[in-house]
Amino acid sequence: MEIYITLNKKFDLDKFVSKLPEINIFSDIYVFLNNFKYFELLFNLLKELIKFLNTYPFLYLRLHIIHPYKENLESFYLKIYQLVSPFYLEGYNHQILPRLMVFPIFLFTLPRNLKDFLETYFFPPGIILDKKTKNHSLERVFINSHKDPLLSIGYQNILLNLLENIQSSKIDWKLCNPMMIFEEEKIFPCIYAYEKKLSYIHEEFCNRCLYRLLKKFSPLGLIDPQELATLHFRLALDLFENKNIEMALKHFYETLRFTSSDEKEEIYYYLGIGKAQLGDYTSAIKYLKKAKIDHNTYFYLGFSFFQKNNFLKAKENLEKALNFNLPLEEKIPIVIYLGHTYKNLGLYEKAINLCEEIAKYVELEQIFNLMGTCYFKLKAYDKAVECFKKAILIDPFCAIDYANLCLSLKELNKREEAVYYGEKALELDPELEFIKKILWEIKND
Repeated sequence: MEIYITLNKKFDLDKFVSKLPEINIFSDIYVFLNNFKYFELLFNLLKELIKFLNTYPFLYLRLHIIHPYKENLESFYLKIYQLVSPFYLEGYNHQILPRLMVFPIFLFTLPRNLKDFLETYFFPPGIILDKKTKNHSLERVFINSHKDPLLSIGYQNILLNLLENIQSSKIDWKLCNPMMIFEEEKIFPCIYAYEKKLSYIHEEFCNRCLYRLLKKFSPLGLIDPQELATLHFRLALDLFENKNIEMALKHFYETLRFTSSDEKEEIYYYLGIGKAQLGDYTSAIKYLKKAKIDHNTYFYLGFSFFQKNNFLKAKENLEKALNFNLPLEEKIPIVIYLGHTYKNLGLYEKAINLCEEIAKYVELEQIFNLMGTCYFKLKAYDKAVECFKKAILIDPFCAIDYANLCLSLKELNKREEAVYYGEKALELDPELEFIKKILWEIKND
């Protein structure tokens, strides 16, 4: 767990202490001491932590104290050392990490003599770099990415956590560590909530946060471009699989910036499919023409051409998709769109043959509806009636099947039956104006 505290006169120490039982076995506490007039409050907080650790000996805490440099800090850290030294001694005696460790983090400036002093007392210092201190020899370095040091450290911790988990197969690999951020009387659940002053965070805010985070840090040189591309791509895939297409596409676009030309085919593949699913068929076609080839490439090309009423191109690509050796469930959408493409091109027999082949293995309302429509176009009204009745058996709430059955029965001069199914169609969808007209014609003929 990560706990962030802005230390000032409004900080509620009692509320903080009441939350300590909720922390994890291993936790990091970041205390932001921007004004040293609150140093006594820091010592009171430290004493409460020590009391808590003495009560629960299985806990480990790392206390990070973030503050600007000022002269004569040695006495300040000597007092801290007096409080925490029993934990260092305990660690030494048992050859384990101390259960309480202190890590100073300085804002922008750290003289050599103070660095040596802190290391002597086992307080390895870190620093937040500004533009003037880019080349610093300390191992624990944070980038000054935001005006608020809490945001700089908090977001960099999230980023490092992502980089550490990127190869993980866990579903929750991108989730942040549990957090509590204390600001005056308020407690925020995460860094993004603290920045936006939100008391509750929805998953969609998490997705926005990670995207903004990578965009913010990409020009700072903190991450290798290849690692950045891998992060964007992994996040994009997760979002894509969870049907958050718009956010996934943002990450895919960022991935394109950092990948070589021979790796871009896979990115174009997802961009094309995503654009097709969002209804941007022109862009989908543009990307899919440059994408890696598999049945989905041809299917979504065919689907996009179909939506643009380019049925010849749709036919060409959907037939290529169907040529792949696919399981039944992946064939079904290809068959349905290819069947409708044949119908729109007037190739009614081809559409019927295609549907009959799939109907040997699975009975679907869309298949029998399509077959019925093609038989109707061929004036084979008996067969059309047979298909529409099968469609109704599969889905008794589809108004258009009742409507089509009404039309077919009218052509067979089965007036009473046509009226019955026409009225059923209107019960399900009162807006079917053409059925109202057909019923009026039958009743007034």
